[in-house]
Amino acid sequence: MKALVDGDLDTLSTLLADNLRYVHATGVSHDRAAYLLFVRERLRFLDVRLESPVVKEHGPIAIVTGLLIQ
Repeated sequence: MKALVDGDLDTLSTLLADNLRYVHATGVSHDRAAYLLFVRERLRFLDVRLESPVVKEHGPIAIVTGLLIQ
């Protein structure tokens, strides 16, 4: 979330899985490359919060889901 607010796409890129699928509330979805392009060209985040996060651990990684509040 800090990388989004800071506009730090280099850091964001290292944090996103190669097989990322980001689904917006509108139903539009992006793969990793399309999401990074979308963030770079169309969005400016002033604040980002995650409401009702759910963390699922899978070995050495964790997957966090929840409602993204922008």
